[in-house]
Amino acid sequence: MAKPSNPYDVVILGSGIAGLACALAAHELGLQPVVLEKAAALGGGTVHSYGLIWVGQYHLACDARIADSRDEVLAYMRFLGGGAVDEARLAAFITHSPEVLQFFAACGIPFRLVQGVTDHYYDKAPGSHAAGRTVEAELISGDELGEWRDHVVARSGKCRLTEPTKGRSAFFMPPKITLACAFEMSWWFGFTRLVPGGRAEKPVERPK
Repeated sequence: MAKPSNPYDVVILGSGIAGLACALAAHELGLQPVVLEKAAALGGGTVHSYGLIWVGQYHLACDARIADSRDEVLAYMRFLGGGAVDEARLAAFITHSPEVLQFFAACGIPFRLVQGVTDHYYDKAPGSHAAGRTVEAELISGDELGEWRDHVVARSGKCRLTEPTKGRSAFFMPPKITLACAFEMSWWFGFTRLVPGGRAEKPVERPK
C-alpha cells in the first residue's frame, strides 16, 4: 500500500460533502489535511442526495427580508424530533449552522436561497415556514475543476449542460452543494491532492 510522504494533521476518510467540508475547515484553521478515497472518483454517498441544506435564521434569508426566529426554528425541530431530541445538541445546531454556512461562504463557496421549497410540515407543525430555510450551492463551471473534472462522480442521467459562457460549457451535478464546489476550493487553496485509491501526493501549488 502506498504511503504518504508528508505528515498530516487531519486524516479524512471519504470524499463526500462531510469529508470535503472537513478538509476545507481544517485548512482554514491552519492544519494540513489529507482526504483518502477508496473509490475511483470523488463524491461518496453525497452524489445520491438532492444537495439541499436546511438552515434557520441565516444570512441569505435575512438579506431577503424573510422573517424567522430562534424560537420558531427550535419549535419546528422539536416537532421533527418527536420528543426524542438531545436539547444541548439541538441548541448547538440552531446556533452554529448559520455560522457554518457563512464560514463556507467566506471560503468562496457561493450559496443561494432556494425559492418555492417549504418546510416539509409547513402549516402543520409549530414553527414551520413557507420559505427561507432551504439553500444550495450556486452552479460552477466544470472548467474550474481543471483536470479533476473527470474525477468527480456524476450520476447517470443527472448531469446537464448549462448555456455556454465565454466559450465554455458549465455543468451541473447533484448535489449542487459543494461536491464540485468544495473540491474546487480545496484545490484552489492548495490542499494535498486526493488520489483515488487512497494515495496522497504533494500539495498543489496555488495559481499566482
